[in-house]
Amino acid sequence: MMSDLLSSRISPAPAFMRCGVDYAGPFQIKTIKGRGSKSFKAYIALFVCFTITAIHLELVTDLSADAFIAALKRPLTPISNDPNDLSALTPGHVVIGRPLTSIPEPNYIDSNNSYLTRWQQIQKLVQQFWKRWHKEYLTRLQQRPKWLLSTKNFQVNDLCLIKMTIYPLLDGKWVELFNCILV
Repeated sequence: MMSDLLSSRISPAPAFMRCGVDYAGPFQIKTIKGRGSKSFKAYIALFVCFTITAIHLELVTDLSADAFIAALKRPLTPISNDPNDLSALTPGHVVIGRPLTSIPEPNYIDSNNSYLTRWQQIQKLVQQFWKRWHKEYLTRLQQRPKWLLSTKNFQVNDLCLIKMTIYPLLDGKWVELFNCILV
């Protein structure tokens, strides 16, 4: 039987509030085009959102903890021209529409629209979306019709289709199953 989905996968949350990280590479990256250009090793940090299954890619220079933290907080541009304002626009702003460290909005679902500001009405719509997403979409993810019916295991003399790229001569061939073990 398949197990239930993790609570982090089914709880409403902003994008990338709950995510997994993996790395790809190394890749050789050139700093400039043309003759005499230097190349260096780089990796791609792959962030996968557990809530909405979105992905975000960041180029990182190495596999160190410092490079990982830089990928999370890499500033795109300053938010204001004020030299005393140290806040910067980051990928977090682009993905979730607000700073990653901001305080979550209160629940407006049961509030009367006539008493809400325009911003609160928009937040209420977002919260209603998450409620519907949780009720309608997640129930489809939890259905496991494949596991409801019992099926018999392969036995000797059964006809089966072999789909294995590690054995190119057998790939896509219909064969009769014998007492043998493929290594």
